[in-house]
Amino acid sequence: MEERELESEPEKQEEEPLSMDLSGLNEDALSMMGISKKEVADALRTWTQEHGFSSATGAQFLEPMLVRFSEEKYSMDCQLIFADGGNGIQPEDAQTKLTMDYFKEKKLLQIHK
Repeated sequence: MEERELESEPEKQEEEPLSMDLSGLNEDALSMMGISKKEVADALRTWTQEHGFSSATGAQFLEPMLVRFSEEKYSMDCQLIFADGGNGIQPEDAQTKLTMDYFKEKKLLQIHK
């Protein structure tokens, strides 16, 4: 029984849906940073809810990724994606661009405008 439980656990993790759609997010970049897509999606969902963009359904990540080796900092830009209708989102809000900074040594993920 223990073997079955261990085998089924990774399947549950893979099937768990992300809290936001992350298009254009480079898997190799995530591997280099040492974080998961789920961590990025959860952090982005939290940020959007705390900053008045709760109708955002995802983010389109843009190239290139900036790496500052002296700070062990990785920076990626993304643009928020809103569901059809937008729940009152103004056109300028639909163009909201964010920057995600990840400090590898501190294991700190920051999102800002």
